[in-house]
Amino acid sequence: MTGLHGRPEAGELVTAVREFLHDKLLPGAAGSDVFYLRIAINALGMVERELSGNDPPNPVSRQLGWADDADLAAAIRSGAIPAGQHQALAEALLSDVTARLQVANPLYLARYEPDDFEGGPP
Repeated sequence: MTGLHGRPEAGELVTAVREFLHDKLLPGAAGSDVFYLRIAINALGMVERELSGNDPPNPVSRQLGWADDADLAAAIRSGAIPAGQHQALAEALLSDVTARLQVANPLYLARYEPDDFEGGPP
């Protein structure tokens, strides 16, 4: 027996529902139903990826010594980040965004290489 409740586990249930929506309902859908089914399918894909445990171990703010993301954002806006931390901040933020995109929409990651962000956003 796996998990607290045995099988199917939460991830398996989410996968089954996502596949049903994609394989059985989407092909016959029309009009705005296609849009709403795609939203549901994408949302379930996000849940699947989140359940897979790919969350970053520590928020970037804590890695860099700030209390939370709001404090880090305020420090960035005010220019309070010491010059010696700029490279570490950039690397940590890129790593954090990459981890978030792996859950939210991994297809975005296939579009860009890390070097694309040298000197600012594309």
